[in-house]
Amino acid sequence: MAKLSDVTDFFIQLFNAEERGEGLSNMKLQKLLYYAQGVHLARTGKPLFDETIKAWDYGPVVPQVYRKYRWFGNGAITAPKTAYDNEVFDDSEIRTLFDVSSFCEPYSAVALMKMSHAKGSPWDMVYAVNRYGEIRKDSLREYFSREENKVPSLFDLTPGDRNFRSGFETTRVSADVYPLLDEDDDPDEWNEYENEM
Repeated sequence: MAKLSDVTDFFIQLFNAEERGEGLSNMKLQKLLYYAQGVHLARTGKPLFDETIKAWDYGPVVPQVYRKYRWFGNGAITAPKTAYDNEVFDDSEIRTLFDVSSFCEPYSAVALMKMSHAKGSPWDMVYAVNRYGEIRKDSLREYFSREENKVPSLFDLTPGDRNFRSGFETTRVSADVYPLLDEDDDPDEWNEYENEM
């Protein structure tokens, strides 16, 4: 199992890479953690990290991560001074992290919040009866195991694939992240996608 600090450092560094532009806000980081935990539980039956996710007003939140980065407000979180060691992740963990990153990247933090608020989602089920309550790992596993909520694995794509359909939207494949794609692929040839829902 990965440490939460390694998972957060992975996302922060990935989204702070020069070609990614705006960086990563605390709100978007919270939604990435929610998706990563749910996807990993659905795929492996094991949690990606131990910490609890809670149902707050603006969606799922890992409280200690929120508190650590809250002083950034809605701005980009500064990348850690030292790079995370990717050796801390096993193969299934790194697949989950890259797949969730690629799936969530096109969406704003607000769009991801709205997606997490979907009727019948783990957040919705908890928030409806226990505002700020714990989102249980078994509900995450069950929800992200449903066909319509699965996040596809880009590691299973062939080099000719440009886009794939998920239960939510069409997601762009990022060639600089996924070595399975041809180096000659031109990202400008990919279909457009919406940044907002």
